[in-house]
Amino acid sequence: MKDYTSKIKEILSDYSGWVKNEDLQNALNETLNALLERQELSNLATKFLSCRDSMRALDILFEIKICRLLLENNNIKKLTYEPNVERGVSCPDFRIEIEDKTIDIQVKRIVQIEQEIIKEKLIKELKKRFVSPAYSYVIEIWISDKIMPRDINEFLNKFKKDFALYKQKKEYSYAINGKKLVRFRLLRKRKNGIGLSLGMIHYTQAEDGLAKKIDITIRRKKIRKLLRIASQSFPSLPSNKHFNYVFMSPDSTIWFSEDDVDNCLYGDEGVRFNSRNDKAYGIRGKNGLFSQNSFKKINALIFVHPSFSIVSDDFPGCLYANEKYLDEIPKAPEPFKKPMKCFVLPEWRGERVEYTSET
Repeated sequence: MKDYTSKIKEILSDYSGWVKNEDLQNALNETLNALLERQELSNLATKFLSCRDSMRALDILFEIKICRLLLENNNIKKLTYEPNVERGVSCPDFRIEIEDKTIDIQVKRIVQIEQEIIKEKLIKELKKRFVSPAYSYVIEIWISDKIMPRDINEFLNKFKKDFALYKQKKEYSYAINGKKLVRFRLLRKRKNGIGLSLGMIHYTQAEDGLAKKIDITIRRKKIRKLLRIASQSFPSLPSNKHFNYVFMSPDSTIWFSEDDVDNCLYGDEGVRFNSRNDKAYGIRGKNGLFSQNSFKKINALIFVHPSFSIVSDDFPGCLYANEKYLDEIPKAPEPFKKPMKCFVLPEWRGERVEYTSET
């Protein structure tokens, strides 16, 4: 078995959890070797080993984690990565043949929370590193959604090196490959302060120039966007012999609070009172992604907890069935060796109301 652990640490160098954990490195190394031995899966390993973007590497790593569990299912007759369905036609990430059926799989990560963490880290480092009287200015700063973990130190080093050249009220920027990641200006000198004082902090590509609140509206929009991209990669509609699944994982456990995924997919939950008998009954808004007769190519979304690891034996995912295919989902074969423990098969078939402003 070839040793790729040094390459793994290099690719994932921005993530201390990987750099310091030999068990994770060894498990991934073993999986990469297994993939390279199979022609129909080798491209997945090659894609990871040639990746130079740490954020993109996490996307590929999620695909590898899913593939590892698929490989453990002996009932799968054939497993292919990015199958050539037809020339000029988009293809799914995986296709499995099991029993007399096929399942196409698309794998997506949601990274909004992670981007907010990167921005907060930059702000924290600015406050931490620039504390001498020479840096006693009030600074206004704009931070792009495109900034990556590896950009933080490079920007801070340049900021410190060139600080004496910066003039008050003039705007400066830090860019990579023509993309402005940070813009800033020194507003005024602080009379009694020591170090930088953060004035206005702007997060570009966000609502009203401020940080996006990761609320149910933003979450629904992000899931909708990824479902649309996934739909384009499925070459055919589902049938009783063919199923299309989307695996999706967020970068924070905040997505798993208060039934937010249920509300995103099936509509905001509410209660209506019947004045005649003084009884309450549940209702759903019409803003559910799976309740609008949309995403006809998708049988189900399988939402995966961010704790999912390359060494996980159990699969921390929950299947959310598209309402259009409620009757077909139970007939689909299990993609993994161990059955998924969590299924959401909505029981309501009755009234939906427009009691939210979002459509």
